Amino acid sequence: MSTPGDSRPAAKPQRILSCVLCQQRKIKCDRKSPCGNCLRAGADCVLATRQRRRRFAERDLLERLRHYEDLLRHNHIPFQPLHPPPDDDPTSPGGSEPTSHRSELEQPPPDAVSDPSVKTKTKRKAEAADRGLGQDVSQAVITTAWNQMYQSEPGDYLLFGHAKTNIDLAAIHPDQAQIFRLWQIYLDNVDPLLKITHTPTLQSRIIDAAADIAQVPPALEALMFSIYCMALLSLSDDACQRAFGASRKEQLATYQVACQQALRGCDIFRAADRDSLTALLLYLVSIREEADPRTLSSMLAIAIRIAHRMGLHREPANARCLALEGEMRRRLWWSLIMFDSRICEIFDYRAAPLDPTWDCQPPVNIHDFDLRPEMKKLPAGHDRPTEAIFTVVRSEVTDFIRHSSFHLDLTNPLLHRLVDRSQNASDLSRFEHSIEQKFLNSCSLDNPLQYMTLWTARGSLAKSHLLDYYTQRAKATTEPTETGLDWALNQALSIIQSDTRLMASSLTVGYRWFLLMYFPLPAYVHILQDLRKRPGKRADSVWEAMGDNYEARKMSSMRSESPIFVVFSRLVLQAWEARETASPDQPLQPPQMVVDVRRRILQMQASFPREADKDPTNGNATSALATDNGPLPMPANMPANIGSVGQGVAAYEPELLASTRTDPLNYASLFGAHEMGVDLNQLYLSPMDWIFAQP
Repeated sequence: MSTPGDSRPAAKPQRILSCVLCQQRKIKCDRKSPCGNCLRAGADCVLATRQRRRRFAERDLLERLRHYEDLLRHNHIPFQPLHPPPDDDPTSPGGSEPTSHRSELEQPPPDAVSDPSVKTKTKRKAEAADRGLGQDVSQAVITTAWNQMYQSEPGDYLLFGHAKTNIDLAAIHPDQAQIFRLWQIYLDNVDPLLKITHTPTLQSRIIDAAADIAQVPPALEALMFSIYCMALLSLSDDACQRAFGASRKEQLATYQVACQQALRGCDIFRAADRDSLTALLLYLVSIREEADPRTLSSMLAIAIRIAHRMGLHREPANARCLALEGEMRRRLWWSLIMFDSRICEIFDYRAAPLDPTWDCQPPVNIHDFDLRPEMKKLPAGHDRPTEAIFTVVRSEVTDFIRHSSFHLDLTNPLLHRLVDRSQNASDLSRFEHSIEQKFLNSCSLDNPLQYMTLWTARGSLAKSHLLDYYTQRAKATTEPTETGLDWALNQALSIIQSDTRLMASSLTVGYRWFLLMYFPLPAYVHILQDLRKRPGKRADSVWEAMGDNYEARKMSSMRSESPIFVVFSRLVLQAWEARETASPDQPLQPPQMVVDVRRRILQMQASFPREADKDPTNGNATSALATDNGPLPMPANMPANIGSVGQGVAAYEPELLASTRTDPLNYASLFGAHEMGVDLNQLYLSPMDWIFAQP
């Protein structure tokens, strides 16, 4: 038993700090040694030690601030001063100009002296400044300084080029009736799939702008031209001709040029407003048909950098805004990221910006009329589908993919350590079940948007299963089982069938512009490669599914000279040849897709003379088509000079269709002296090689 003399004050327990790695990653640490995060990441856990932060004296901070203000005055840069300059020496380096020559930013408002409330606010600001230079104040000063320094040289010519003439944009706008017609087409065909404009507030602004088109603000004008572009993009050639009496291509080109000039006018590269960035995104979507995906990806990188500067990728920045502004920022960020990801998939999946380094939350399932400008708190999401259901479901699926193991394995395995598996689900099947229960089961097959949402989501989830299968196969050390091969084949068929339902339905006619961006080539590659190895596996049903999709997408009208079509044709003909080889004693009727592909290949052969015909030194050259291994086999009654005299193959079509066996083709010779730069005759693709090679 202790005596009063032995009592000592209890020692204060030492506070355990977060480890160094958790502090750097800005995540919660359990303060154990080693902590759970470091154990999962396989990293060394080093406990942090408390260090006293160096504090500058208030006098030093104020002297530094006065010095920076003097530099701004000396270089005649307007700013918001925190300290009034001395009145006795206006010509000194630290002095200011006379009041009459000071910028508007430096001059106090006229009623500032007489209004007591203004005096109180000014005093509070001065007291806050005396406590130190805040982040908002410094950012405002820096932004003003940069704007003033480069006011005369915005730098937009670096991308758009120098403006040769001043275009009167007011004269390019359509008349009021056509403005409202284009706006309605945009609301019907484009807005439901993107949801990056708020209809109730934007419609009133467009009505006011149409009444006085010469006085439209630059950002709104750029947004209007981008809406015209997207409305025309969503129309077919015939529909555009009927509605506006002009060809779609000409109208679209006119408004795209006007949109470029309007973006230049709103200073898009330095702007930090949502309207300008929305206009830029819509413009980039509208040029997708004609743009090289590599060029478009570079331009999208500029848009993403602008979004970063605006803080759209950071949820704390969005949460500080009012409910309407914050939600529209989220929608804009997700639309921008998903479009850029799709463009990157076309040529290099690893360049896709879907990574777990940003924390913007997916949009909420609410209607536009649920959001009002004065609202401070975001409404709760609906349990039933809303007008934002397509964007919400796509964002949810994309958010899962960017945290998933298979996606990080394909892009950057080092990012695995940034994903907290306790907060981000990793089981794809479980996630698919939750999406079905939460969104898809309540979608109506009679509603165009909900029909589009249902089959787009299921096709995207099936594609994710297929990618997961490939990453698992890449890690496996044993041969795949029949069960595994059948499962992967079912996923590829699910992609094809979902796409067929979308393309063949009359409900999605207005959404075809979006569907054309998502040709299911990965599924075709997997199925055709599987049929080469297992030609008898569910062959009839598989060929029928591909034929239905071939017809629904009207692939018979695809440009035959497209290199993608040549590769696709080779895969189709090789798969059918394997089917015929596996059944030598059974006559097979080729599917219509095979017949069409063979006909178009032969038409291409008739259109391209062999290399000898192009050589002026070869006077005795015959016009028969040849390959590297000798003349190309032809039906017996087809003349050898079909290529040179320009005869078609229609007269010989019965014999071509009767012969089901595929002759060896020299695809590279169809383009002359290997103009494609690859030898397609040596092209044997694995599904991983072409899984993201989208046309």
